[in-house]
Amino acid sequence: REIRVNRPAGFVEVPGMAKPMDVSMLKMSGVIPSGPPTATVAAVMDPARRAREMYLGNLPEGQMTAEAVRELIAPACLVHPAFNALLGDPVLGVRMPTAKYCFVELQSAELAQAAVQLFNGMEVFGRRLTAQYHALMPDESAAVKAPAAGVLGFGGVL
Repeated sequence: REIRVNRPAGFVEVPGMAKPMDVSMLKMSGVIPSGPPTATVAAVMDPARRAREMYLGNLPEGQMTAEAVRELIAPACLVHPAFNALLGDPVLGVRMPTAKYCFVELQSAELAQAAVQLFNGMEVFGRRLTAQYHALMPDESAAVKAPAAGVLGFGGVL
């Protein structure tokens, strides 16, 4: 589904407000794609990264942020045998496309698998979490299309 970005209903432009930047020269030079991207978010994603990620769903809306997810998962990972202190933090990143679910990138695929076993079914704020190993999930490429270039940053990839 294509994402459209427009002004909100009732928007009134303020005098002196900055105009959108002209990026035509960047498009002509090839720095920015000239048309909408054809790749999907899943196809762009590094397979090694996908192997280190876990899906965490059924999050209590309005109560869980990316930082709260990190604080929930990191302590358990720190004591797991698959954690390697030499590689740094066990949680490398948290992507939250919506308030209902997120993808947590962990230090290794082994740590991601262990976290899925630990957090699947865990109750948080009265909701049972759903945890799945991201590498085993169906490919999202058919359902999730990358937004137009520049909507979420270069190429729209998170």
